[in-house]
This record gives sequence, C-alpha cells and structure tokens, in this order.
Amino acid sequence: MIKNIKINKKVLAALFLSSSLTLCGCEAKEAECDIDVRHAHLYERQLNSGEYGDIYLHKYMESEIIRDYYFDRKDDYIEISDEEALKLQTINDYEHENRSRVGFIIKIDENKYLFNCLEDRYQNYYDYKCVEDVYYPIGADLAGLTWETETYYSKDPNHRYATGEKRLNYYVFYGYNLIDTDNGYELIKSGEYYTLDDLVANCEYIDDYCAVLRRTEKQDKIDSLLEKNPKVKIRK
Repeated sequence: MIKNIKINKKVLAALFLSSSLTLCGCEAKEAECDIDVRHAHLYERQLNSGEYGDIYLHKYMESEIIRDYYFDRKDDYIEISDEEALKLQTINDYEHENRSRVGFIIKIDENKYLFNCLEDRYQNYYDYKCVEDVYYPIGADLAGLTWETETYYSKDPNHRYATGEKRLNYYVFYGYNLIDTDNGYELIKSGEYYTLDDLVANCEYIDDYCAVLRRTEKQDKIDSLLEKNPKVKIRK
C-alpha cells in the first residue's frame, strides 16, 4: 500500500530550499526566470495517443527545472500563496517518493479534456470463453499428431469454439484528495469507483495508473456489480 506523505508546516521553509532531480538522477537544468513574485510554472507533457491524436497533460510546479519526468516547463505561470506552495510541494514529494507506483499526479480540474479520451479508452466489455482442441505434428518426420485443449476468450459471441460462457471485463478507478491536517497536508488515495464520473465528482487528483482492469466470470458477481452501480456501462 502506498503510504501517506505528511509535511509539517513548521519545516516549510526548509522544504522549499531542497532541489528536485530528474528521473535519471542527473543534475536538473534550470531556466532563467526574473519573475519577482512567488509563482508556479505550467508544465506540459505530450502523449501520442494514436487515434485520439496528441494529448497534453498539465500541472503546475514551483520550479524552474526545464524538464521533470517528461513534463516540460512553460513560460506561463500563476502567482501562488505560501499555502498553495505547500500543496504543490506535497504533491511533488509524493510523486518522487512513489514514482514507480504512481508515475505522475495531475489535478483533474486542470486536465478535464483528458477524460473524453479516457471514457473511450476504458470501456467495460464482455468476452466469451472458447475451448478448442489444437493438434500438433510430432516425430522426426512429423508424421504423428498430438493435441492439447486450449482455453481462451474472444470478443465474438458467435465464435466457432464459444462455449456459451461469458466474462465481464471492467475497470475500477482510483484518485487522490489533499487533506489538511494539524501536522500538514496529506495526499490520500481514494477507494475504488466504477465510473469516471464518480471519480471526477469525488477526487481532486489522478495518477498514471488511475484505472485497473478486473475480470469475472461469476454471474452472481456480475449481477451484484451492475445492481450496485447502475451507471456502469458495458460496450456492445
């Protein structure tokens, strides 16, 4: 389980003096900046999503580093208060301490357009169990035959070897919320949601692994899941 990161407000000044490193561990290059107010720059990461074209992820960081985990610094910036800076630092520290498990963390409000693509990508669907006897030649002259029974799944309900049993493939989603406590901010991972709409309604942030694919063949579990979550849609 990913641990929660706590930052004590009393050590805020010390935290902001520490410098971030890029993923490769090399010394990070910084851009020159003459903005004389406390601010956070926009960082952008371009994703090639194939049929959806290029997608851009956005986040703000109180940093002048030119490139951080494939996010590129832009000249655009926003002025921030000390409290807002602490929130950004909490997110940044959580990312760097849990990089292998979260990838990156972005704010939902700053990336809402992304969810149009995610809705198309993370569609629930049925596939259908197939059982087939597959024959293989054996022997030095390949004159003999042996066979194995192979079980696999097809999206075609009328597949030649379909058994009539089906399996539901469905996604659950996780996000994060930033909680203000007596000891500072904590980034808390949410429970699971069965639709992106519920995720957006209840969470502030998502990470690189916000969706998890699950599967079940048990009809009673399928019925229970759909009954408890009537907004779940299944692609036909």
